[in-house]
Amino acid sequence: MEGFVGRRFLDAGDLAGPANPVFMLADNEQLWVVAEVDEEDVALVHQGQSVQVTAESLARPLAGKVVEVGPVAVSRGLQQVRAKIVRSRVMLEDNDNLLRPGMEVDVTGAAVVAKDALLLENEAIGETQGESFVYLVENGRLSRRPVQLGHVGYRQSQVVSGLEAGAEIALQIGELELKQGMRIRPQRTGEDAP
Repeated sequence: MEGFVGRRFLDAGDLAGPANPVFMLADNEQLWVVAEVDEEDVALVHQGQSVQVTAESLARPLAGKVVEVGPVAVSRGLQQVRAKIVRSRVMLEDNDNLLRPGMEVDVTGAAVVAKDALLLENEAIGETQGESFVYLVENGRLSRRPVQLGHVGYRQSQVVSGLEAGAEIALQIGELELKQGMRIRPQRTGEDAP
């Protein structure tokens, strides 16, 4: 293997053995990055996907490709936490000797989950016994409607069936519990709000 001596662990005259490395070698021609992908986003990452690698020390982002998506999910840290990550390997397409082994970087990429998807704020979606539902506003009253969800995101979720674009939906705000047949006076939010 050709490379550069990245670190020397022992000095001349020190005792060397199989458990004590003498040098750490680095091959800066074939640098790769380990990206820690949150488990809820792992379905968006695939082999061959183009990504950008950035770091505070870099003047520009570096292009990379995902070459491997880890086969297992592991705990985020040393503590026993529920949050899991999947480690993925990203090969840099052109490093220009800007990165060094051991540096911390950020990896970003884009993925198309669905085209022309109907998205709904998560505050509008309820769940009972594994069934997702929303409350439609019809003639000043709430009407419960079951919906089937596709991709579930942090703030919004994809509605696959059970709802048409343009429907008036009640959002769960505060402590008030929404119920079937409840009277309601709609207030618009967003761009078309008065």
